[in-house]
Amino acid sequence: FYSGMIFGLTAYPVRGVIWFQADGNAEHPLEYSELFQSLIKQWREAWRDPRLPFYFVEMNTVREERQTRPVQPNSLSMIREQQHGGLLQPGVGMVCAIDLGETNPHFPRKKPVGERLAALALRDCYGQSGQVNSPMYEGHRVVGNKIRLTFRDAGGLRLRGGDALKGFAIRDAAGDWVWANGRIDGEEIWVWSDRVSAPCAVRYAWAMNPVISVENGAGLPLIPFRTDADTQR
Repeated sequence: FYSGMIFGLTAYPVRGVIWFQADGNAEHPLEYSELFQSLIKQWREAWRDPRLPFYFVEMNTVREERQTRPVQPNSLSMIREQQHGGLLQPGVGMVCAIDLGETNPHFPRKKPVGERLAALALRDCYGQSGQVNSPMYEGHRVVGNKIRLTFRDAGGLRLRGGDALKGFAIRDAAGDWVWANGRIDGEEIWVWSDRVSAPCAVRYAWAMNPVISVENGAGLPLIPFRTDADTQR
């Protein structure tokens, strides 16, 4: 594909790259970050531009019906997490599409994805201002029987419809995942469960087609995340 569709373009200047792909790598998700970062570096080398703008779409919801269990182990959640490795490279941006997909992987609601990508380019390449990033997990702290979560790009953090947080799972060191209660506190979120007295980990929207409930003031959805690194459950 590179030889036939990309290499011939490298003689021409380009302003940037938009990338929307990943589910084809679902059989080997844990190698995706390394492959993706290598691709970004190699294309920049080919175009002789070490900071060539590169924007990508975190994988949308596909295939399965809507999430019914607090955590549903799956390869696509791992791919989403691995995609974040691209953000370690300079001049790379990501848009979240977790709220736009459906069981059909070639979902019809592509215009909002294009608008989110355009907003990144307009800010970073052309100097327009605005809130263009989805809120993204930054850190957490256990406080008694609750966990406090902090985020980047969380200005105006709010519920997306409904009257309660959904999609959050919590567990202790030995127990299974259970649905968590929660509340938004400024740009932070507190989560807990009466079934978990000593919580140690939280996940949000951890499924191929997850339940979601949080967005920032620009209406951009909270990016799925986990606070643990356990790949077995």
